[in-house]
Amino acid sequence: MSSTIADTVVVRLAAPVLWGDVHAATGDTTWVIINNGYGIPYNVHINSFDTNGTISRYYWSEAGSFDSNSATKTNDSLYLRLIGINDVNHAFPIWAYGRDDDGLMRGGKFVVFADSAPPAPIFTVDKPTGQIRIGWIGKDVKDGNGTMFKILLKQGSAPSSSDILIDFTSGTSLSPGLNGYDFSYTFTPSGGNGTYYYQVIAKDARGSTSFNSASFFNFP
Repeated sequence: MSSTIADTVVVRLAAPVLWGDVHAATGDTTWVIINNGYGIPYNVHINSFDTNGTISRYYWSEAGSFDSNSATKTNDSLYLRLIGINDVNHAFPIWAYGRDDDGLMRGGKFVVFADSAPPAPIFTVDKPTGQIRIGWIGKDVKDGNGTMFKILLKQGSAPSSSDILIDFTSGTSLSPGLNGYDFSYTFTPSGGNGTYYYQVIAKDARGSTSFNSASFFNFP
């Protein structure tokens, strides 16, 4: 005599999941890195996942509410959006929803922040007795004094990426600027008298960088 045990499997449909940047505290913020200036289309990206299928269509809206009929439709999680001058370093809302292969939709309102790189540092050089002081302007809009800076220095020729005088250091750890400049760094040239070439690189919290062209000074 034999018997058969039948298992009952209950399949539940689950809507897709959408979220912003993984490092954002609430998950509802997405970032656009602006390196080429405003007036250029940039991709807004939403992270997404469907637990029991695939997301077949995305819906994007910049209106005050979401309407799938009038929303922009894309086949992937990217939305091309023209970033204007009023968008840079400011937050603006956008609505994003995903529809999976079961016809279920989920999404909501996201905050988009168009993050520009710090301005290219503008610098000056002062020579106290036996030392060099480099001062510069170039704070990132949102990071302020927390903007990170690197100084490259080489005697006799333009520096390369390995010629590091100071590695990326927060502006809060640097000396106050001189003659109206934001920051300064003072050092004693290790090679003695001669021509020194240098470059100041600024980096914001998102990792976007900007730099000045390598310049030089004569010491003493």
